[in-house]
This record gives sequence, C-alpha cells and structure tokens, in this order.
Amino acid sequence: MTEDRSSIRRHLDEADIVPLAMALVQITGDLAILDDIAPHISGPWDYSQSIPSEVASRIRDRLADALASPDRPQAALADLEPDLLRRMLSVAVGGEVSAEYVPLLVEQVGFTDSESWARPASPALKEGMTAIVIGAGVSGVCAAVRLREAGVSCTVFEKNDDVGGTWYENRYPGCAVDTPNHFYQFSFAPNNDWPQYFSRRDEIRKYIARVADWFGIRAMIRFRSEVASARFDEQRDLWVVTVNGPDGESVHEARILITAVGQLNRPAIPRIPGIESFAGPVVHTADWTDTTDPRGKRVGLIGTGASAVQVGPGIVDEVQSLHVFQRSGGWVVRSPNALRKVAEGKHWALNSVPFYAGWYRFQLFWGFGDGLYEALRIDPDWTGGSESINDLNARLRAAMLRYFERRLEGRPDLLAKVVPDYPPFGKRVLADAGWFDMLLRDHVELVTDPVAEVLPNGIRLADGTVIELDMLVLATGFQASRMLWPMDITGSSGKTIRDIWGDDDPRAYLGTAVEGFPNLFVMYGPNTGLGHGGSVTFLAECQMNYVVGCLDLMHAEGATRIELREGVQAGYNARMDDELKHFVWSHPSVKSWYRNATGRITINQPWRLVDYWEMTHRPDPTDFTLDKVAQ
Repeated sequence: MTEDRSSIRRHLDEADIVPLAMALVQITGDLAILDDIAPHISGPWDYSQSIPSEVASRIRDRLADALASPDRPQAALADLEPDLLRRMLSVAVGGEVSAEYVPLLVEQVGFTDSESWARPASPALKEGMTAIVIGAGVSGVCAAVRLREAGVSCTVFEKNDDVGGTWYENRYPGCAVDTPNHFYQFSFAPNNDWPQYFSRRDEIRKYIARVADWFGIRAMIRFRSEVASARFDEQRDLWVVTVNGPDGESVHEARILITAVGQLNRPAIPRIPGIESFAGPVVHTADWTDTTDPRGKRVGLIGTGASAVQVGPGIVDEVQSLHVFQRSGGWVVRSPNALRKVAEGKHWALNSVPFYAGWYRFQLFWGFGDGLYEALRIDPDWTGGSESINDLNARLRAAMLRYFERRLEGRPDLLAKVVPDYPPFGKRVLADAGWFDMLLRDHVELVTDPVAEVLPNGIRLADGTVIELDMLVLATGFQASRMLWPMDITGSSGKTIRDIWGDDDPRAYLGTAVEGFPNLFVMYGPNTGLGHGGSVTFLAECQMNYVVGCLDLMHAEGATRIELREGVQAGYNARMDDELKHFVWSHPSVKSWYRNATGRITINQPWRLVDYWEMTHRPDPTDFTLDKVAQ
C-alpha cells in the first residue's frame, strides 16, 4: 500500500459501506461494528442500508488509518469460524443466512485476503483417462480448467475462431450480460477490474480469453473444428468423435466426452409466412456481424425478450424508424447500474482493501441467488388473482408495475401494451438498459397487433395494415429445447440422443449424466436453467465438481466405464417434474421457451442454488455402475 491516508480515504468514499464494514471487522477483530450497523441493513443491495452517516464515516476513517499504517498487523480474523461467519453473513444482507449456505459461500466467495488467480501445478496424468470437450465457451473453458487440475488429458474442439461461445458469436449493438459481472465470473478467477457493473460483450469475451490463457487452456483447443458425430464404442469403452476441421474430416477417440455447446447457440427463426420473400436484410441477433448496418433504415424488430431489450436501445439512434413487434410483454425492472461504470474508488477498494471483494461478491450472490426463490412458488391457496401466484410475487408485481407507470407517465396507450398478462418470473425478468427511453422516442412504435405475413417491402398485420420496412432484426431466441442438435450422438445401445430425446424432450440426471450414454456428461444440460437467480458460471462449476467426482470414482476403481443405473434418471426426473408443477413457469398464463411442445418444462430446474450445489458437490457411487474393459 503506497498511497497516503488522504487518497485512501477519498477512494473509500466511493466504495459500498457494508462490505467496507465487514472488511474492517476482519482486519481489526472488532465485533462491535456488527452491532452498530445491523439495525440499518434490510437487504443485500447498497440502497438497502441506511447506516447513519457518522457511523459510516467512522468506519471509513478507521479503515483509512489501518490501510495507511506502515506497520499494519495481520488481519485479526483472517480465518472465520463458521458461527461467526454466519453471523456476519446475516448482518451483511439484513436477514438470516442459514447454516447450509456457509460451505457453499466459503467455496464460491472465500472471504480471504487473497484475490490472486491460483495456477495449480498440473498433477500427474491419470493413466488411460482422456477427455474430449465440445465447445470453448464459459462451460467448455471451465471444464478444461477443472480437467487439467484433475490430471485428465483433454482436447477441446471449438467451431469458432476463438474462445467465448455465446460471447464470441453475439455481436449485436448493446449486447451485454444481465447478471452483475462481479457475480458472472468463475470463483477460481475473480476479476475486480470490470469496467461496468453489467459489462458489454467485448469485456466478457476478453475475460473468458484471459482465463483460457492464464490456465493454459488455449493450447488444448482446436479451433474451427466442429463435431459432427460421436459414437460410444462398446468394445473399448471409448467415444469415437468425428470432427470437421480446417483440414477436412478427422476422427478422434477419448474415454470421456463432455458436451459444452450451451443452449442458446442455434437461432430460432420465426415461421412467419413470406419471411423468405423480404427484399432487405433479415438478421437474427445471433448472426449480427461487423457489416450489419441498420443506419438510416426503417427497421422492424421482432421480439421483446432479452436480446430485444438490448439491441433496440443499441440501434435506436441510428435508424430512420423502428417498429417493435411484440407478441407478449415482458417484466422489465429498474436496473440503475445497467449502464453505469464502476467508480474509480470502488475499483481501488476491490483490489486494495483486504476482504472487501469477497463481501461485495457475497452481497451479489445473495441478491441474485436464492433470495427471490419463494417468489416463484405457486401458493395453492392464493386468492389474489391470476396475475400473481403468492404474496411475495404480488408485492414484486406491484413494485414492477409502479416502475412501468413512472417510466411511461402520460402514455397510457403504451402502458396498456407493455404490462404482461402473466405473473413476474414466468419468463425471464429483463433489466431496463434504455428500453423505456427507446419506446418513448418519436420514431419508435410498439406494434402489438398480430403479424399476418412478411411482404417484400415490409410486414402486413392481421388487420390489413402494411408497415413498410427496409430491414428485419429477429430477436426471437434459440432452439433451446433441441439440445445437442445438430450433432449425431450414439450411445451404448446404438440409439442416438435424438432417438431418446426427440426434438424437444431432453432428460438427464442432474442435467449432467444421461442413461444409456456411458462416460458422457452434458454441461448446461436439460433442466439446469436457474430461473430465479444464479449465473451460468456458478452452474458450470457445480457441474464440473460433479464430473470430476465421477472421474475420481472411475480412477479409484480402475474403471474404464461409468454408467447410470437403470431408473436413477427416471426417478430424478419424476421428482423434478412434480416439483416444477408448483412453479410459476407452469402457470396457465405462461407460454415460454422454457416449455416444450407438450408443455413440459425442459430448461429450468426447481431447486435452490444451495440444493443444486449440494446435489452436485460429489456423486453418489450407488447411482452408477463401474466397469473395466477386458484387456
């Protein structure tokens, strides 16, 4: 620490007070600080605290004194006992944090003085244990890092030119994460230098690339190599994988196959009559390139989901006119940090104040994790109407509606169009990063009348109105339920994954292992979506904990094959499907991509983050059979 006390004190003014207070407790061991602040904290957000200014100033002064001291002693509470940690956790978020969360939070957050990226020495390779990973996005990079740590020789095949997955492919204006970045990162690779609270696509892609480089993953990746098929060889307990690469077709073998292709990478093109006849550009948001040019054009934006609320504000200043075609409204919530840059003082605190970053990440984890879980459960005795499903859900709906009314004051016509007809969280809740500002622009029109057909020069509505357009932007989502398509994956029985799943009914155990497909693990697989909170990085780490545990079971037994016992997957899916009936996604008013053609929810899971973490923390050996191929 080379800065003087006055500059340190200035930095601390821009840092959140609750994480600063928790850091001071660990540095000094003064537990009285907890009593001073606890009555003034009601939630995990900075705006949820009302700590008196004199108390906050005293905390910042004491921290500045401690950090500026040339002979600063070791932290008094560098290692927190579980009971004290739980007390501090509860104070930090203004509510009780149960004991079951403590091990999860220690693993994910740490609460330590060190924020460095540990590059563990590579252990001795496990003999005969080889793996192929398909995809080098968030899940694929996580898989490769964990396999390397576990001593498993690994090759990654990536169809694109670089790492990043969805963050490589999606380049539309406004593309950004809608989960706070300090939560949307690997626990083993914390990044305290995000420029924004919700960073743009380029920053996220750089982060994934940095992780791949730091952990030596890039050398394991073969780019511009798309897996066409994979077949399990019963005689040798190997996966035989056919790859189309820059030098043509090649065949590769490995003991373990891990698919990390994600759910949101095959665009869904709407089946609107005449769409192929449109004379101008038709571009899905996932296919946006550097040459896509909406400037000066009359643009039709089809869809009002997660991509639409970003690309619309991203292009509104460049287009001649923008018609937004909405099938159903979405719950768009106030997000004051959506476009804000992280203040210099907060950057400094994240990097320079011991323990601060961990406590800040914990608040995000809690706020964007299980805190809203109960709002998604249907109360069978609820009498508050079909627009909500329980008391908490109704209160959140009222708060969201007040935001709609405030943002669209004086525009009852727009308000009537945008208010959803389903309960909050029935579909993905969207962050307002300029959406309402865009709708209020003079050259923007929200169209809710049904689309009848696309013409060469525009769109005809059901009432006969023709809207002339020069360009169509499709923010229409992805073929999420059609998982692992178009790969041809054949299991031990000779049946393909499509034979088992069909086009839209994927099933797996814990979303990871699939009956009839030995030695196969699916990242971000069926029913792994975290519909109430969490992040895909958390999910990837949970799944890879489980996968590595399975590989350890194989290694300990000298096995070449691990396979789900008959009935394990079916039993899990029966329990899960029954539980999902009690969630908002099953509400009669909700029609979303979370459900397949028969109405079954295939995307989301019904568990809390702590439940899924516990389920995947280590495999149950009784769920599997372990065999060794005859030599």
